[in-house]
Amino acid sequence: MFDSGKLNFKILSALIVVGLSPSAGSAQDCPDYSAAATREIEASSQDLYSRQSFNITAGGSYSLEGCLKPDIGRGYVQYGPDLSLYYDDLGLGRALRIQVIGDCDTVLLVNTPDRDYLYVDDVINQNPSMRLEGAGTGRYDIWIGTYRSSVCSSTVELETF
Repeated sequence: MFDSGKLNFKILSALIVVGLSPSAGSAQDCPDYSAAATREIEASSQDLYSRQSFNITAGGSYSLEGCLKPDIGRGYVQYGPDLSLYYDDLGLGRALRIQVIGDCDTVLLVNTPDRDYLYVDDVINQNPSMRLEGAGTGRYDIWIGTYRSSVCSSTVELETF
């Protein structure tokens, strides 16, 4: 026989246990794509056919270690994205390149329109570069981090091919 009183108690108990678990609050210690970006831009595949550059201070106080599952890489970023790119592919199917040139060892974290996190480090000396083949229309949240817990000047370059 079904006892709805016992079922409600079990659900409430489960919610309390989840709410008190040590990992319940850990998400606030990690970067969040839903947080406001420092800078937002709109650009199409055609706009970025000519490379565009943006000066960004790389780094932050949020460690990437243990934040994203599976563990995506090392580095320090700020809570919200440094740059949110609202990208229109115009049906052209071009590759989108995101490249960082920094005054220190930088890392690159990107959250795609599909909510996948991509990470890269040290492609050109100590600078990351990422090429997204057939990048689709949508919002790309971009963090420019540092490998160590410091900050430095950097330039992010966006370009399509």
